[in-house]
Amino acid sequence: MKELIVDTREPVKDIVPLLDKLGVPHIELALEAGDYDCDGITIERKAINDFYLSITEPKGDPRLFNQIPRLAEVSSRPILAITGDEQILIDNNIDYNPNVLYGTIASLMVRYGVEVLWLRDDWTLMNVLANLFQKVQEGKEGLPWYGIKTGRYSNPDLQRKAFITGLHGVSPILSDRILLHFGSVRAFVSAEVKEMLRIEGIGLHKAEHFYNVFNGIYGEKKDAL
Repeated sequence: MKELIVDTREPVKDIVPLLDKLGVPHIELALEAGDYDCDGITIERKAINDFYLSITEPKGDPRLFNQIPRLAEVSSRPILAITGDEQILIDNNIDYNPNVLYGTIASLMVRYGVEVLWLRDDWTLMNVLANLFQKVQEGKEGLPWYGIKTGRYSNPDLQRKAFITGLHGVSPILSDRILLHFGSVRAFVSAEVKEMLRIEGIGLHKAEHFYNVFNGIYGEKKDAL
């Protein structure tokens, strides 16, 4: 990956100068979900006031509850980045209930497997993106978010899901679909392309990629998704 992808719907006049200042190479493309993508790590940015009002106000932005499930569906590592301090809500005379905010964040994490970053402002987020981009380039992005080793007697279903989610382009939601359809990891890795295509969210390109991963010889050829 040579460039950070910035969604075309982002306010580029505010964001791009920050990325330029940090020396992050970037390109504007229409993403299926999220505002930024770094080699399959997809970040949805939400200002805290917009995030909170979308939860509590009847006239708030309803897109949140469509965006997060979609983010979890298409991204192999979905992240919600909330920018801004709670004081912003208080200063704007918003009827603020911390339990509503924290409960919603916890619900998104548990229900959709979304990681949440709560950052001071957009500049902080851009610094995180700059470091993320650098680590990915170095091949040091760290452990998969779905930790396989959670103890000596880890839950077998979590390990199965961790294995499937570890494939490039597989989100937690898609891994559920795969395992529910095939029943086992063995059945999935033994499947033909035409059988993989029966899964919602797996197109021809992705199915052929998985087949090559499962059946190719290590070191023989690099197969990029």
